[in-house]
Amino acid sequence: MPHFAAPALPEGAIPVGALVTYHGSLTDLHGQQFKVIPCAWHCDRDTDDVDGAPDPCRLNADTPRFGLYAPATGQPAAEHVRAASITPATTTWPSDAVPFRVASYWYMASHTTHGGSSHARIVHFYRDGDTRGVPTAKTWCRLSAGPVSDLVRHLDGQARGRTPAA
Repeated sequence: MPHFAAPALPEGAIPVGALVTYHGSLTDLHGQQFKVIPCAWHCDRDTDDVDGAPDPCRLNADTPRFGLYAPATGQPAAEHVRAASITPATTTWPSDAVPFRVASYWYMASHTTHGGSSHARIVHFYRDGDTRGVPTAKTWCRLSAGPVSDLVRHLDGQARGRTPAA
């Protein structure tokens, strides 16, 4: 079997679950560390914009927004946060972590499992602090039509031999 060369996380990409430091327009949050999640708000609430104007969440490749939550408590701290308002902490991901993009968000994937069809997967991914090499979160994704990519085949293969989480 040929060796799989995992892609590098693109420069500037912030993986879901990463630990970040906030420095945006919400000054009461400056310097605090949070975990990032995909922004799931489709609304016109106050956002992390310099001018303070409401901005609907735009989930596209050019402008992904993030939600922030406190790592110790899991409590939400901010929504609609721009990538420019956060700086990722230096993270050493487990050796089997592979950058994998779902919609406009990057994940440090461990492996994939069946997602209901040949073109759907459940992506099991790490969050910063998953030091035991055990992925602690997952998300569903639909793959593009056509042949399955080498990356997905690799992640499918990494699922073999894993024991299901309790």
